Amino acid sequence: MADNEKMLEWAESMALENLRSHLNALAAIKQETVITLSVLFAAMAGCIAYLGQHTNGKHLDPVAWGAVFAAIWLFAVCAALIIQCLRVADAPTPTNNGSVLYQPQFTLEQVRKVELANIDARSTQAQQRAARDSKWLNWLRMAALLTPLAFGIGFEATPQHSSASAAAAAPQAQSAAHLHPAQAAPSAR
Repeated sequence: MADNEKMLEWAESMALENLRSHLNALAAIKQETVITLSVLFAAMAGCIAYLGQHTNGKHLDPVAWGAVFAAIWLFAVCAALIIQCLRVADAPTPTNNGSVLYQPQFTLEQVRKVELANIDARSTQAQQRAARDSKWLNWLRMAALLTPLAFGIGFEATPQHSSASAAAAAPQAQSAAHLHPAQAAPSAR
């Protein structure tokens, strides 16, 4: 029976260490999320400052429209980071409450075995949450990399830039029609 007692002590020790490592991983993911959020807020503030510099009276030039789209994109990424990774939710604790553990109607070994199963369940819960949060953090960091694309869409979507692009493209299309290979090639006859 002494070996069984030692095995139970060892299993409890390993289970608590496992749970604490998952809880530490959760804390590290939260810290990385806060750092990422800080960088994205700074980038969003830069877009807004850029917007202020490129506002022409009542009209926005194409660069300002790009900054608007980039700021909106960054805001969406920040909001998703806060909702998905920084939400306040129940987190598993390494140990149970004393009043729950004190069960005089059971033997100490019985209570310890049940608590070992509870530690495993809390460890699994912490592991699943860490996996979910880290997946969201990674995807949202990738989404932040698309900010230049949002800027480009905003730049191209401006009324002034779109009409100017269309006006510039029209003469090019007309001159290209005059240079059609069938018309431009000298006749062999």
